[in-house]
Amino acid sequence: MAKTKAAVSEQSAQEPSGFTPVTFRDTAYKSRTLIVAGKPHEVVKSTIVASTPELLDWLEKHPEFQRVE
Repeated sequence: MAKTKAAVSEQSAQEPSGFTPVTFRDTAYKSRTLIVAGKPHEVVKSTIVASTPELLDWLEKHPEFQRVE
């Protein structure tokens, strides 16, 4: 089935265009909740995926997180 304009528009609003999620390893905790830009993000099994540009920027600056290549 074809997506409606509303569904496509909603999907575009949720996924920033041109943004590719990046995985990071938490070197301090196996699990925790980070609040970045007013939104919660979960670290699970020492891993977190930066799904927004704001979270990516925050994780890259934080010494307890290492980018996974």
